Amino acid sequence: MAIFTMSGLVAALAGVLFAARFGAVRGATAIGFELEIITIVLLGGVSIFGGSGTMVGVVLSTFLVLNLSNGMDLATINSNIQKGIIGALLILSVLVPNLAQRWRERRRRGAASGVATASPAAA
Repeated sequence: MAIFTMSGLVAALAGVLFAARFGAVRGATAIGFELEIITIVLLGGVSIFGGSGTMVGVVLSTFLVLNLSNGMDLATINSNIQKGIIGALLILSVLVPNLAQRWRERRRRGAASGVATASPAAA
């Protein structure tokens, strides 16, 4: 229950800050931010399949995505290409942890079945 309360408090604070910045309150003001927000959260280490993540990772990924977006704006890259690059970053942030997990499981199964994994140093 405390998490839902805290989530509502943070959402209310974000709404107040958004209204203070733009001087208006409309329900459709933040449409289009979903791609960036989902990318930031997943890139920050929060699993799409549930589990846990860290606030430090999310904050660092926020700085990364914001700096990337700002740099693309300064380089006058088309907004559609910017969305494509952010989308590719989203795909990578989902694929890389899943591939790493599969690799770890495959390696663990190989070690458990008695198959020796040769390291380059041993050869």
